[in-house]
Amino acid sequence: MGRSRITIHLLAGDSLTEGVYGESYVERVAKALYTGQHGLKGEVVNAGREGDTAKSLLRRIDRSLRRHQPHWLILAIGGNDVWYPWLSSHSIGWWLWLQYRRVRSGQSPATDLDQFATTYRALIDRARQVRAKVLACTVSPLGERLSSPVNGRVARLNGVIKHVAADCQVPVADVWQAFVNELAPLPSHSGYLSAEWLFAWSDRRRMQKQHPDEVAERRRLHLTFDGIHLNSRGADLWAETVLEALAQIEGASGVSLANLGRQWHFPCFEQGPLEVCYTSGWESRARDLARLLGEAPLAHTLRFVAFVNEEPPYFLTDQMGSRVYARQAARRGDNIVAMYFLETMGYYRSTPNSQRYPFPFNLFYPDRGDFIGFVVPRDRLDLAHRKIGLDLLRPEQLTHQRP
Repeated sequence: MGRSRITIHLLAGDSLTEGVYGESYVERVAKALYTGQHGLKGEVVNAGREGDTAKSLLRRIDRSLRRHQPHWLILAIGGNDVWYPWLSSHSIGWWLWLQYRRVRSGQSPATDLDQFATTYRALIDRARQVRAKVLACTVSPLGERLSSPVNGRVARLNGVIKHVAADCQVPVADVWQAFVNELAPLPSHSGYLSAEWLFAWSDRRRMQKQHPDEVAERRRLHLTFDGIHLNSRGADLWAETVLEALAQIEGASGVSLANLGRQWHFPCFEQGPLEVCYTSGWESRARDLARLLGEAPLAHTLRFVAFVNEEPPYFLTDQMGSRVYARQAARRGDNIVAMYFLETMGYYRSTPNSQRYPFPFNLFYPDRGDFIGFVVPRDRLDLAHRKIGLDLLRPEQLTHQRP
């Protein structure tokens, strides 16, 4: 079957994409493309299936790709790869139900993040075999309480999605960060989450009679009606995140290609003098820094990079994020002239004993948290003194001492 002249967007994912529970973000994307919003035109094919994991999507994606020959494959998968193991560890009822789903539909989660990364990479490869471009979507929170243990797992999985996307030079629609930006400023967060199978079953029956927004309001949920599936506000936000990413990629909405690297997470595209690479939690800060520095004349490419897997059990292993990046830079032959590592900047307090160090550092470091410390190799002291102390800040703004 030949490729259609109409731009086909194949959205592949789980129940959030299928839209069987709650509001559908896919319908909103389809309407926006039909009406030409964001300067985009095209049609949508919904290839979502309730309960899918990355592995079960990989088993069925070829049929959809061959049938529809899409220009774009929009991947929105991974939530169940976190949700299923978490449910299984908390309820024997869920464990039995998931075993049934595994046998009946082949919907089994990845055994670990490495297997998930391999599967996600394979999905991108399948799309490229039919000459389809790929947009990777991060996973939205599981429950609106962002500090929960399960959302810690989601954040780590999203780090893997971004890492694979960077390696494969695939752009990212950061749904996770859009949800975080919306939820974090709220004064309180509902802890409601349908973690028991009986509650989940009753939720599905209730949705046949009530609008998701009514249920969400009663449960004090902001973007979902059950902690996972979307209400109107959540579907709008998800759709807008996907559409803005597509618009940025295709240069619509008055966005020039030279500004892509300054505004969005497109690692390795090298479009413009400033490239921003970051992971979950760094988006807003990296984007603000990029905006401020993006207007300055730069003699070199400036990258903002935040590393994942810096703490145990990955610390000092080959999977440590900074080591992975260093190897990639060496393979590319990057001529790195300087690196400024910002460690826990943003804290300021002039109260005595507000800054404490273990022995023997406490003998020569001050006890007030009102300073910035520069740690540099001895052969680059001139760089620290000249570039940081003199170029970036006026003398009256910074007191610095040469070691």
